[in-house]
Amino acid sequence: MKIIKKLATMIGFVVVLVFGVQGASSAATMLEMVDCSGGFACDVGDLEFDKVYLNQESVDVGLFEHAYTFTLANDSNFSGIATDHPFLTSLDVADLEFSIFSDHGAPLGMTSGGAPLEISLLAGDYSMVVSGTGTGAAGGAYTASLEITAVPIPPAVLLLGSGILGLVAVAKRKRSVVTSDSTSATA
Repeated sequence: MKIIKKLATMIGFVVVLVFGVQGASSAATMLEMVDCSGGFACDVGDLEFDKVYLNQESVDVGLFEHAYTFTLANDSNFSGIATDHPFLTSLDVADLEFSIFSDHGAPLGMTSGGAPLEISLLAGDYSMVVSGTGTGAAGGAYTASLEITAVPIPPAVLLLGSGILGLVAVAKRKRSVVTSDSTSATA
């Protein structure tokens, strides 16, 4: 039984590395394992940019719901996914769902079936919930991963800023031309 769960953990790690991290923002992305095996609630702490956080859990037969809380110091793009291991029928999970909530409990997004959840979040406290049903003979296993990246400045903002700077420069030049003309007219 323990060998099967360890095998599921190793295979889950490889699956997330191959499928979950392929959308990582840069080659400098770091992988950090999160150990939340102690219970149903886990405080991940402050999340950093350009890291992939990975957690693998084994569950008993029946319904389960695991909550993870985390803090974002800056506005961020959040990308998360929870996948089961269907090729290990002794550790199968049915109806796997991945949700994210604000610190007030308001739902911000939900996905199921191993589809990724991508959302922009403001700085603050959040919780993510992974739920489902362990249906394998030995329960079930899933792997959850998430990545936090900086919110890029949209090109339109850069274009607007350069346009405003151009208008200021033109206005300043006109003012200096008008001032020099009025000075030469009075002399």
